[in-house]
Amino acid sequence: MSQHEVLRLRSDYNQLVPRGLLYAVSGLVLCSLLIVVFAVATGREPVARPHTAAEVQSRMIEIKARPDGGTVVSAMDGTILFDRPSNDRGFITVVRNALSFERKTHGIAGNPPVYLIRFADGRIGLRDDATGWKINLIGFGQDNARHWNELLQ
Repeated sequence: MSQHEVLRLRSDYNQLVPRGLLYAVSGLVLCSLLIVVFAVATGREPVARPHTAAEVQSRMIEIKARPDGGTVVSAMDGTILFDRPSNDRGFITVVRNALSFERKTHGIAGNPPVYLIRFADGRIGLRDDATGWKINLIGFGQDNARHWNELLQ
């Protein structure tokens, strides 16, 4: 065996995943599978459930990008509810970007309105009927939820 072949074999050996790590990952997969099988076999009820609270209040709004990259939120009668420049990268702008991405993914043209909703349990959500996209806005902290709550007032 030439020195070049020995170096290549040694290099290949150094790139292998350690056996201990493979055993650990395999054990983790096996434990996860056993937990799922146990939960199904014993009839355990799922802990995570879809949001089912009733809508208490809703408002149809338009979320638009400003020419400078900022965000404008307006009511359907044209009243401006929120207007921020591009240098203010707030949570509403982040949601606008996510909504734009979702609409682009679904091939939705234009800017159809969305519903801003308050639920009976105090949560605030946004629903886009054009794509079926929904987001729970209170899950991102009280400060961010406060901005959306002000839009519902």
